[in-house]
Amino acid sequence: MLSKTELINLFNSNQTKRYAKSGKFIYRKALPNELIVSVLDNKIETTNISNNEFNCVIQNITVNGKNETYLITEKVFNNRYINTKAQITYNNNIWLIVIPKGETDAFEYIGESITFLAPWNEEMICNFGDYICKVPDTVDDIYRIEKDTFNLTYKLKE
Repeated sequence: MLSKTELINLFNSNQTKRYAKSGKFIYRKALPNELIVSVLDNKIETTNISNNEFNCVIQNITVNGKNETYLITEKVFNNRYINTKAQITYNNNIWLIVIPKGETDAFEYIGESITFLAPWNEEMICNFGDYICKVPDTVDDIYRIEKDTFNLTYKLKE
């Protein structure tokens, strides 16, 4: 597993581009101690349990998307999404439709699979073609996005 320093060095040694989040997303507040499992291509990506900090559930509903569901903090939600106040009922929950506004600096990883610790303290596996991303204007908020999901939900800024 890469150390935080090795991960920062890897990110800084690659040419990155700025991308804007795109696609369609829904949001709801997490239930207390709710288990959220992100599954892509029948593989578990992340598992998290909601708490006082990680309490916003986001689901990607982009056409041909993978319906990835994940937990984020309210601060991250407010920085990366606009709440439209429009509601839908899905899987017996009321969700709000949100518009993404977040950005990321990223590069396509070309190499053998690596692992590192994500900012939410979960081990991530990065495979050939996946994207290594960093929240702009941060030093170590570095994470990985699976290549197909990245291509569906991020667009190069012009």
